[in-house]
Amino acid sequence: MAPRIHWLNTGFIVCPTSAAMYQSGVNPDVPGRQIKPYAWKKDIKLTNGNTVEGLLIPAPAWYIEGAGKKIIVDTGLPPKNELNELQERYSGTGSEHFLADEDLGVQLEKLGTSPSEIDIVILTHLHYDHIGMNEIFTNATFLVHPAEVAAALCPPVFSYCYPVECLGHLLNIRGQIQTVEGDYEVDPYVKMVYTGGHTEGHYVVMVKTAHGTACIAGDEVNHYKNLEYNWPRGDWFDLGKMLKGMQIIKSADIMLVGHDSLVPDLFPNFVIGEEPLSEKAKEYMYKLRTVGSFTLEGYKDEELQENAWISKYLL
Repeated sequence: MAPRIHWLNTGFIVCPTSAAMYQSGVNPDVPGRQIKPYAWKKDIKLTNGNTVEGLLIPAPAWYIEGAGKKIIVDTGLPPKNELNELQERYSGTGSEHFLADEDLGVQLEKLGTSPSEIDIVILTHLHYDHIGMNEIFTNATFLVHPAEVAAALCPPVFSYCYPVECLGHLLNIRGQIQTVEGDYEVDPYVKMVYTGGHTEGHYVVMVKTAHGTACIAGDEVNHYKNLEYNWPRGDWFDLGKMLKGMQIIKSADIMLVGHDSLVPDLFPNFVIGEEPLSEKAKEYMYKLRTVGSFTLEGYKDEELQENAWISKYLL
């Protein structure tokens, strides 16, 4: 049986436009002079009373079911007490967090498994919103690039995404870590492909499903708008590698962008690979792979929407 992928959201992060799109998506040839990702809002109200523009983005984990082993890609946001510490220390735009109604372990149990049954956890990189529930996977081997381990242990001063408050999520699983470099076959159906780009040791994950190869893109891109216009996200370690990584993502039949609230619209049951793509999703993926499908002059702000499922988290 070919695998299927479950999108499991662990919560939401307020993301400024400057992080979502390089140079905030500003270009004079775009109607309105700015590309804004799906579900962009002008006035997101923070709990501290401030109002910012940007996006409320999901922070998912991905459960790959039906391969030879049970695999999780990334483990999402940390528990509430840690999120509160992060918001207090890094207060302001980009540091507001909201946990999902059900934690990752509960979501897995509803799918008929449990964290203790997971064989492998792939960490695309070690930013705090991708490692927050590492410890619940007590019997798993964790696969990660050694450059990520080094960055988490000795974080660069210019990146708050390796906060010391979350270092325990790496240290607590140190006996379960296996570092890998270059492309790495996890399973006949699952392959880690090295991209770098967003971080020095970043990976994307290719999964062979019955209905095409899916790419779990990690943070190599933040939003589908990055792929539509070949426009990189705003925060990167190596821009050249990121641009190459975007083309690797586009080589897949199904592109799964982690921090985009468009995912639930494209895959309403949050499962990928179990059934053929809907006509809407199939056409969109084809356009993403086709040069010239999206033009700056054709961009329209009114295409932006707001998901009902995300609205309750907006203050």
